[in-house]
Amino acid sequence: MSPPTIYSLSREIVTHIALYLRESREDASARTALVSLATTCRYLSEPVLDVMWHTLPDVIPLLLALPADLCTITPEQPPLGPPYDRRKEFILLRDPVPSDFERMSMYARRVKVLGACLIYGVRRPSVAREQHRSYKISDRMWDMLAAHGPTPLLPNLLELHCTRARPHYDPTLPIEDCYPMGRHCSPKIFDFSLGAYPAAKRSAIDIVRSIARFAPNVRELHWFAREGLTDLNGPDLRDLSCLRKIAAKDVVVLPSALWALGTLPQLREVNTRLDFSKPEWNDLDVFPCGRTAALFPALEKLELEVVCIPGIVAFIETITSTSLAYLKMKVRGGKMPDILLTAFCSSIGNSPFRGTLRTLELDMQTGWWKPDPAFLYPTNSNSLRPLLSLQRLQTVSFNTDYPMVFIDDAFCHGISRSWPDIKVIEFHQITHGGRSYGWDEWDIDPEIGAPDCPKATLAGLIPLADHCLHLHKLEIPIDTRVRHKCFDPELNRIPPCNMGARGSRLYQFSAGVSVMGDPWEVASCLSLLFPFLKLRDSGSTRKYAWDRMWDIYPQFVRIRRQELRWRGRAEPSQPNGQDRE
Repeated sequence: MSPPTIYSLSREIVTHIALYLRESREDASARTALVSLATTCRYLSEPVLDVMWHTLPDVIPLLLALPADLCTITPEQPPLGPPYDRRKEFILLRDPVPSDFERMSMYARRVKVLGACLIYGVRRPSVAREQHRSYKISDRMWDMLAAHGPTPLLPNLLELHCTRARPHYDPTLPIEDCYPMGRHCSPKIFDFSLGAYPAAKRSAIDIVRSIARFAPNVRELHWFAREGLTDLNGPDLRDLSCLRKIAAKDVVVLPSALWALGTLPQLREVNTRLDFSKPEWNDLDVFPCGRTAALFPALEKLELEVVCIPGIVAFIETITSTSLAYLKMKVRGGKMPDILLTAFCSSIGNSPFRGTLRTLELDMQTGWWKPDPAFLYPTNSNSLRPLLSLQRLQTVSFNTDYPMVFIDDAFCHGISRSWPDIKVIEFHQITHGGRSYGWDEWDIDPEIGAPDCPKATLAGLIPLADHCLHLHKLEIPIDTRVRHKCFDPELNRIPPCNMGARGSRLYQFSAGVSVMGDPWEVASCLSLLFPFLKLRDSGSTRKYAWDRMWDIYPQFVRIRRQELRWRGRAEPSQPNGQDRE
């Protein structure tokens, strides 16, 4: 048997070694070892170079591969002008010939991701990012690459993240001129990110048309633009027929563009903004009503920031996807009366995706500092009852200010029967400045049965503990002063210690705006229902009373465990020798 040599290593092993060395960004010796591997022999050079050039923060490393007699770099200027005028600049010395780009092309064909370090959360920043920011690429350099360089310059590029535009440009120019890398990429790109728009207004639909020209097969489109961009309107999004994900939370989508998105057959994820107060929504003919148009057939994840509430229901009723699993909405401005909340819940409960929806999050913030008295009182639990048809729901979160969303014991019982896989239940009442409007502003408990008093009681938690076996986070406003007859009569006949033996695995409980009664009674009840609480929040009302209850709670938990141990010793064994559960 011949001794192992370096040639006995498979290409996959060499690639994994190179990836490990590349990720060791804080270790200078690891980067040196990576360069040494690339220059050892041709067998190691190919896979190592593929790893080294896979992701680039900019095109500067490629420009540095040009011959020294073709271009040079001017020294950094003294700090007399603006920062962008003090950067090093590439200067052409002569007219290029085809052989000048051979070395650059050898490295350029290995680049798969470009500009990733400039998008936070997409890729890890490169250690050379600050160094690359000190270089300036002139317009003449870009024009030289377009006229004489290889076409395309990056033939195998898959992800392009453009975050810079030219400092001075004509707003009427196409995106390829404002973001020059668009002219040098292959149509293989499937992930495109665009951001850092200049201050001048720019048409969003023109950007879409430009993307469709140089990246017609793009599958993921990310937009980051706080300003300098007009609303997205027009049917041109239909040209991106391969689009699967669009993340444009800073872009307001108007009716015609939303309809174009809905017709894309492969679109799975949408994250954008809808402003129903725009005059374009006044014409009902620009957007179809109902599901006759078969919009969004493959949608799986939907995140929306909505302005002007009344248009939400009509939009939800246009979705025909039977695979939507994640729905999150942020509602800003306007009023949410009880009848509109009922229509919203009904549109979701009767939707085609009611059998696949797993996460439902609704964030309603009207922005009122002093609310309208007509919307001060909480909504009825019957408004939320259509949501009980979501059999696969695992997370439900209502984050509201007004109207208050207070559920009652009957709705808690419905949850325990309708959502067997539920893991997170949050009905959070938003507070302003550390205090909520109403009774808790003065730290005074409301009267039992008052309109602004929580409707659920400790009894309503019993079916949740008994049937929701996967529940691990819970926030429901409750009134611990009220005693009601349990829904399950069997629970009244079970000894308390036996109930603790089959207690819920809930580990996070938040009191929210709940009303505290007797701390000893509440601690005794919670120790029976939820004996494994680790994260305990005292909420925003009567915090001192809840803090006292949480001080008592661990003592009751120890008592319950001791009762279970004594019970196990006292009971006789079963015929097979095993203790009875």
